[in-house]
Amino acid sequence: MQQRQHYRKCGEPNVPLVVPGDPFTLFYDYDQLEDHKLDALSPIQRSVWLKHRIDMVFIEPIRRIIKEEDLFDRLLRTLPDRPIYSCFSIALMSMMLSGVEALGSFLRPDLAERSNPPNKEIFNCFMRQYMPEWNKRSSILGSTVLEILWNHFRVGITHGFQIKPPGSLEFLPSDRFRVEKELFQVCPEHFFDDLAIGVDQYFKHLRTDEDALAKFHKRFLKVYPCQRET
Repeated sequence: MQQRQHYRKCGEPNVPLVVPGDPFTLFYDYDQLEDHKLDALSPIQRSVWLKHRIDMVFIEPIRRIIKEEDLFDRLLRTLPDRPIYSCFSIALMSMMLSGVEALGSFLRPDLAERSNPPNKEIFNCFMRQYMPEWNKRSSILGSTVLEILWNHFRVGITHGFQIKPPGSLEFLPSDRFRVEKELFQVCPEHFFDDLAIGVDQYFKHLRTDEDALAKFHKRFLKVYPCQRET
């Protein structure tokens, strides 16, 4: 393979997946648009590629942000030599909620490919199946936790940089969420832990459920077009 010229700050990833074409960069523009490696893969092999890609571009960066205290501390606080305040928790929650919606589209490609897709239902289908701890009814607003996460967190942040009242983010020692002084508090760290587990469970599920794999592959080909549809 001819050496590519890069303009990134780091070298090109070389990830062995134990599938034809190893190693992979996990970047679609290199693996497919330049090298056409995805063409040779079966649906389940493409799921292996996407799982590693999601880990690389989504799960692992968020894990480092949350779990590495020095890094998260810098993102949550103003630096002495910087006059601009910094608080990354709302942006972090927005990334995770958007990721849930993207994952849901692989469960329900029939919904995702509508001209006006029901994004809330796409979001909910992943939450219900792979993050069931959040599928509860809350005593506040007369709403379920899923409704609050969508209407107050996902929509609020996406359309106004605002968690709509009474939604609130709080790093809680043991609770995923709680009502405290008329606030509905969500712990982003617990949300991430459940999201990471849910992603692993989903891709393991694809190995044993042919219907789920067919739905996954239909959506995969829409998002990551391949010249040869195996």
